[in-house]
Amino acid sequence: MAKKKSKRKQTEKRARKKEWARRRRRLLVTGISLLLLVALALPVFITGGRMAPTRPTESPAARGTEAHWHVGLSVTVDGQPLSIPNLENDRFLDIHDTATTLPQALAVYGVRLTETCLNENCTDDGGRLTVSVNGQPMEDFTRYLLRQGDEVRIEFSKAVEGRRRQVAT
Repeated sequence: MAKKKSKRKQTEKRARKKEWARRRRRLLVTGISLLLLVALALPVFITGGRMAPTRPTESPAARGTEAHWHVGLSVTVDGQPLSIPNLENDRFLDIHDTATTLPQALAVYGVRLTETCLNENCTDDGGRLTVSVNGQPMEDFTRYLLRQGDEVRIEFSKAVEGRRRQVAT
């Protein structure tokens, strides 16, 4: 009788081990399935369903297409050339997007250009900012899309004390 109880205990023990083995397998398969699902869904969730990421500040319609061209550039402040590091051959902007405006292209080189300012030089201090593209004066230069072969000239003239006084009187 003791042998039967011992044998029954061993049989029950084996059955429990088999059940735990089945549970572990199910847990392992479930865990791997969940990991695969997360791994596949995470990129879609992060990109919002877009297959190719876009620039966060632009709508896809506002983006241009890839390009590689050069725009000639001359920048002076009071008749003195403004040194802009990393220009190709010290005079060319390197453009890689067909929807690049003049201020965007200059920002890449650390130059700030707005409707009234060239870096820290601003027209409200009495200065004068002029921009021409291919020899033609540009009134709305902040929106102008650069093109292959453009020649851009930016000039800023600081106010002279005598001129400021004459304007004030």
